[in-house]
Amino acid sequence: MLCIIGLGSIVSALATWRPDAIWLRTFNKQWTHCAWEGIHLFDLIFPLFLFIAGVSMAFSFRSMQAKNTSRPAMAWHLIKRALLLIGLGIIVNGPLEMPWQDWRFASVLGLIGTAGAIAGLLALWLKKTSLLATALIIILLVTGYLQLTIGTLDRNGCVNGVLDRLILPGSLHGGNIDPEGLLCIFSAIAVALGGFLTGRYLAGSQHSPWRKAVSMGAAGLICLLAGMTLNSTFYPAIKSIWTSSFDLIAMGWSLLALTLAYFLFDVMQWRKAAYPLKVVGANALFIYMAQVFVSFPSIANHLFGGCLRIPVHAMGHHGLLHPAPPVASAGMDAQQTHLHQNLNTPLHGTTATGVPNLTVLNKGTQEERVMRMQPWDCGSRNTGPTCMPMPLSVNRMK
Repeated sequence: MLCIIGLGSIVSALATWRPDAIWLRTFNKQWTHCAWEGIHLFDLIFPLFLFIAGVSMAFSFRSMQAKNTSRPAMAWHLIKRALLLIGLGIIVNGPLEMPWQDWRFASVLGLIGTAGAIAGLLALWLKKTSLLATALIIILLVTGYLQLTIGTLDRNGCVNGVLDRLILPGSLHGGNIDPEGLLCIFSAIAVALGGFLTGRYLAGSQHSPWRKAVSMGAAGLICLLAGMTLNSTFYPAIKSIWTSSFDLIAMGWSLLALTLAYFLFDVMQWRKAAYPLKVVGANALFIYMAQVFVSFPSIANHLFGGCLRIPVHAMGHHGLLHPAPPVASAGMDAQQTHLHQNLNTPLHGTTATGVPNLTVLNKGTQEERVMRMQPWDCGSRNTGPTCMPMPLSVNRMK
């Protein structure tokens, strides 16, 4: 959620302003999706949501069972929640912006709702932890078998695309495949089950908090090591088709992130420090839906853009923020350059003072964040010389 409401925008702006800082450019790259194979930090946010949803579901089940809620009633609750998320996901896709034949029915929220509901139904009927762990392993094995034996592991030949084109109505987000398609949902059930098993351990185990933290950390390292081993050998981690190696890496990362949070806020009792995160986490669905109607990068620019205008001499010789000089487009004469400086027109993704313009750098959805450093087309119109960005192709990646 912090990424959606502007954290990634600030990182992109700083990386643009300090092109000489290699570590900052490397960190900024982590706030984008990998084109296909590989893992960036941004790729792990979505499965972390699903994993935490599974953890929360274990606590919710425990609360419902304490109130003597029947199993059919709990199942109906899961189904209603899944249908709601599927509907909200379709709204996020913007169905009224296109003909009904081009509607996209798969979505991030739809995957979370469907995979979470199926994982919950399995938990209600299988009950035993050993059976749920077995179901998780079977899902990983079946997914891996299908992806490695049918077709190829590329956009055009993967089994995910075959199933999506054959069964899913409407349009697909990735053209030939949908990153929230049918086999992706099946594979993601494993992540939700992993979260549920973790939540059941936290809620029901009699182990001390320290031992719980150590156990979760060890399980996270094992999953991470297994996924990275598969990724580096014969089964690459591909987020767009939710390969089993990606699932293992995602579960490992999620377990380690949860372990860190559990250690800080439950073991060390730093609960006051968690309040800002609690507010964001408790309103995660609202924030996700709000990004459709609210430009969070523009808000980030409005609130924090001024901080980036602090001159270096005010921060000391070794200040982190070192503004780059303004760069004018080729072909601009002195009059045009002077005009653009006076109007504070963004040049190459920066203002005339060399400050990165977050609104320009972060137009589009979070998945389309692009470093807008393209040349600017400067010419004359009826209102005088103007500078407009030349067209830039953007590859939408989930």
